[in-house]
Amino acid sequence: MAQSGELGVDTMILIGTVGMLLLAMAVIVFFLVYQRRLLAQQEKLQEVQAQQQKALLQASLQSQENERRRIAKDLHDEVGANLSTINLFTKSLEKFVGSETKASQMLDQTKALIETTVTSVRAISKDLLPATLDRFGLINATQELCDRINQADELTVKFESQTHEERLPVADELTLFRIIQELFNNTLKHAQATEIQLFIHYNDHNLKVVFQDNGVGFDVVALQNSEDSTKGLGLKNLESRAQMLQATLTYDCPPEGGTQVNILRNGNVSQ
Repeated sequence: MAQSGELGVDTMILIGTVGMLLLAMAVIVFFLVYQRRLLAQQEKLQEVQAQQQKALLQASLQSQENERRRIAKDLHDEVGANLSTINLFTKSLEKFVGSETKASQMLDQTKALIETTVTSVRAISKDLLPATLDRFGLINATQELCDRINQADELTVKFESQTHEERLPVADELTLFRIIQELFNNTLKHAQATEIQLFIHYNDHNLKVVFQDNGVGFDVVALQNSEDSTKGLGLKNLESRAQMLQATLTYDCPPEGGTQVNILRNGNVSQ
């Protein structure tokens, strides 16, 4: 009887131990499942937030492009037309002004100023809404931009591309062209450079852009952390547009001077 009682106690202990183990395993399994679900929910939330952020960014950039188009149209249709009309008036006035008078000299200066302004308006309109980009693509539009800068004879631009005559989606071409414009603008305004090198390569899956100048360079971290929000605005615009391309944008500014900007995208990109 005593032995039977001991067996009963041992059995109870064994059953209790097994039960506790099963309960512990159940708790662990529940915890793991809960953690997995929680992680999945967090990932989904992050994905939704990223999509919302991308949508807001896209809407903001699209709003900027719409404003550019409106201004370009107004410059071409209104300001350009008015300047052309004024130019015609000045030519008509030549008939009533002697060729050797002071009024004639002022009229010549006015005509020259009008022609310069017309040229400037056309250049601004072309920068705001480059027709070459729509018609012939990114490479041709970029080549045209480089040619205009070279013609100014302030610095030398060397441009190389490897694209096999392919074209990116229209939205990507416009975004990348705006990045290139901003890079040129930054160098021309701040870098005191004498040479710019630009390399563009892309196909259906990959994108590589390297922009390099021999200017004075800049402190990327200082600009990004500056309390003056206007100082880092150009960098933020570049980063935002690179984000729209789902590309990485990095800077290399060595102490000896010069700046290199790299834009890289690998793999298929969802539109």
